[in-house]
Amino acid sequence: PAGGWSYLATIPALTTEDYKEIFREAGVHCYCDDESAVIYANKSYLTLHVNKAGSRLLALPRRCRVIQLLPEERVLAEDAMEFAVDAEAHTTYLFRME
Repeated sequence: PAGGWSYLATIPALTTEDYKEIFREAGVHCYCDDESAVIYANKSYLTLHVNKAGSRLLALPRRCRVIQLLPEERVLAEDAMEFAVDAEAHTTYLFRME
């Protein structure tokens, strides 16, 4: 949680855009605007899972080198703040941020 705060929504009164604005104001980093993408990230690793094929733009919290580890290992970006992935349907991608 950003700044030691947690957010619990108990009613579906807010839209996705409402939540995004709340999280932006709280300083939460948004890796991808695609609402269908599933993201897990920590200081060094970023995981992306997609059900639909297509290009996804991923924004990074800091400048870094990005190495794709799965499904195949390769360098995707150097000293970057964002990078694109041409994702295949029903695929999980694992990246290391250095």
